[in-house]
Amino acid sequence: MDDIVYSGDDAELDHLKSGFTRVTLTDISKLCENSNNLVPQYLELKKTQLENSDYPTFSFLSNKIPNGIVACEKLMHEYDFIGQLYSSDIPVHDGGALFLSDAIGYLFLKKKIDDFNNAGLFFCSNGIIILT
Repeated sequence: MDDIVYSGDDAELDHLKSGFTRVTLTDISKLCENSNNLVPQYLELKKTQLENSDYPTFSFLSNKIPNGIVACEKLMHEYDFIGQLYSSDIPVHDGGALFLSDAIGYLFLKKKIDDFNNAGLFFCSNGIIILT
């Protein structure tokens, strides 16, 4: 978990960019299974209106950064916020989702994607992050 936690430090961001949380894109819409014979999983998202005062502890897709994480300039110049995954929304088996019961994962995509094998950034938090 230490390799995928980000709290706003430049050194942490550089560490994340080195490949621990590589986000890839593809135009193939098929589930690839490995030798572990993973059971396909899905996450149901429902349309919800967030108030400006909300601190959401659930998974969602949005172009608006949620309360609880205020992205630093360095991150926002290069990336767009896509959504957050709340670990309790993901079925827990085989080690658990995000390895904590109340961790939050954040997904960002690069504004200018030049390599689909390195299209974004994913990191976790187990508490409110304030990035300045």
